Parts: sequence; structure tokens; C-alpha cells
Amino acid sequence: MDFVFKKSKNLTKKWDETYWFSSSFQGRKKQIVLAFYGESTVFEPCEIPCPGCMDLYCFEYIVQGKGILIDADNSQYQLSPGAMYIISPERHCRILVNSGQGLQKIMLGVANGTLLQMMLYHSQLGSGELLQLDDNSEAVEIFRQIGGMVKTGSVPEQWLATECYRFLLQLSMAENTAPCHSLHSVSEYMQNNLQHTLTLEQLAAVAGMSKISFIRKFRKVFGCTPIQHLIALRLDYARTLLKLPNMSVNEVASLCGYRNVKFFSREYHRHFKFPPSQNRQG
Repeated sequence: MDFVFKKSKNLTKKWDETYWFSSSFQGRKKQIVLAFYGESTVFEPCEIPCPGCMDLYCFEYIVQGKGILIDADNSQYQLSPGAMYIISPERHCRILVNSGQGLQKIMLGVANGTLLQMMLYHSQLGSGELLQLDDNSEAVEIFRQIGGMVKTGSVPEQWLATECYRFLLQLSMAENTAPCHSLHSVSEYMQNNLQHTLTLEQLAAVAGMSKISFIRKFRKVFGCTPIQHLIALRLDYARTLLKLPNMSVNEVASLCGYRNVKFFSREYHRHFKFPPSQNRQG
């Protein structure tokens, strides 16, 4: 049996979307069945609602541009090229595009079913988080291949099922290394922004995770909480700066993100067991 896909286009002043919908994906609850493939380009800054579709899981991949994915509870995820995420049936979110770069993405709609649920059960994507992929990764290549197959208009059902299954397997394999890589990127982000106020919400957004998952996974990788890690980075940097000539304790505190020099001195003493002034004398 072949699946027949019909093209549907939606063009507005701010975005252009094209979908290829299958007319025969219903009633196959045990299989991985493709419902649609889509391509979307946002031209102007705007906010796009993304309500979950009944019985469909939409995999979205950012090709170009930047944006922010905002969930109903106001959790925010930074979208940039390579970001992959799922809009599940129960997920009500929106995408904010405020960059002059616009936003370009491709999408796969997969019918909800037993096998899909099993593959997403322990998945980072299945719990609403982001996965950052290289554009030349196997998962993205299969994603694009599925799109090319759909655009032909008529595709053998078994071909699509096989490619969709391969796509999900590749995503699962990518997730095995992505969290650690993502968290080390957050550590680097902290290192580059020690003088700025950094919140857990900001850091979780950089990691592409919910705050709770971010804290749990960060502790597993680094053996401490994100804030404890940030404090250690700041104080290690402070110790280095205090060895420089003509650098006051006030200046060091400010460069390391502390607005109150007394609080900085207490934190420094607690961490190194001696005050900043002693480090300066050494």
C-alpha cells in the first residue's frame, strides 16, 4: 500500500508554511506512521502559537535563525540551528521570533502509537527538552530523506515506516552523548559570563532543558549543583585576579559577579579557608 501526500500552503506577511499531509495514516496504533511533513520560514519578528495536535507528535528541527520556545508554564528554550524538539499532543507552547535573522524549520508529524510511546518513554525529547544536533548527523539526514520521499506525492507505506523508525533510533543514539556535551557548554557559558547575574532559568535555557532536569543532570555530570559550580568558577577566577598587581578586592569582586564586597569576602574565606587579603599578600 502507498501513502498519498497532498500539498497545502499557508503564506502570510510574516511566515510561509508548506505541508504535505497523508490522507491514510489513521488506525495504525502499533506502528510508526507518518502523518505529515512540513517546511516553515518566518520572515518578520512575531509570536507563533504551537498548540499540540490530537494524537500527533510533531518533531521540529531548526535549520536557520533563532527564536525562543515558551511552554505554558513559561519555561523557555533557546532555539538555534541544530535544535530538535517535539510538540506533543498535550504540549501548549509558542515560539517567539524577535531576531532579524528570522527562523526556518522542518517538521515531521508522527501518529501517536504504542511503538512511538515506547521509544519516547525515557527520551529527553519525550520529556519536552531540546536536543542539539549537527546538520550532517545521521538523524538529520534521515529527516531530510523522509521529506524528499513525501514530496514525491506517493510513497510505499513500508518505506516510510522503516525510515521513521531509523530516524527515532538515531535520535535515541544522539541523546546518549548530547546531555554531557550540552552541560559542558553551559559550564563554558558560565566561564565566559562570570561578571553577569546568571539564574538557573537562564542556564537551563542554554542547556535546552527544563530547570528540574537541568539540575539533576548537571549534578550527575559535575557532582554539584549548577550554582555551586558557578560559585567555584567565580572564586577560582578571583584567586587568579588577586595575584595581579594594582587589582583591588573591590575590583576583583565586581569582575567575578559580586555586587557586595563583604559577601564576596565571606564566600572567598569559606571556599579557600583564608580571606582575599591574605591571597593578595601571598
